[in-house]
Amino acid sequence: MEICDIINETEEGPKDALRAVKKRIVGNKNFHEVMLALTVLETCVKNCGHRFHVLVASQDFVESVLVRTILPKNNPPTIVHDKVLNLIQSWADAFRSSPDLTGVVTIYEDLRRKGLEFPMTDLDM
Repeated sequence: MEICDIINETEEGPKDALRAVKKRIVGNKNFHEVMLALTVLETCVKNCGHRFHVLVASQDFVESVLVRTILPKNNPPTIVHDKVLNLIQSWADAFRSSPDLTGVVTIYEDLRRKGLEFPMTDLDM
C-alpha cells in the first residue's frame, strides 16, 4: 500500500512505477520475480488512480510487457501465463466503459479472436 501512496502522491509516480514494474517483468527469466512484479502491478491497479490506469491499460504497455511475457519463445510457467491472462481479462472487463482505458480491451478481444483461451473467472463457474 505504501507503493500506491507514493504513486498517487507525486506527478511522476505512475510513470516511474510502471517503468520499475516493466523492468522486473520484461526479459526476466526468474519467474518467481515476475510473479511478484505482477502481484504488485495488480495491487497498484486496484489501489491507484486514473493516471496509473491510463498507463497500464494502454495498448503499448499491455502488448509490449504483458503479452510479450507469455510468448511461447519465453516459455513461461503456467502460473505466470495464467496470471497475465487473468490480469488482461479482468482489466478489459473493468475498463470497458472508459474511453481512455480501452487499449487493454482491444488487446483482449484480439487475443480471443486469435483463439487464445483465458482462464475461467469466478463468474464463469
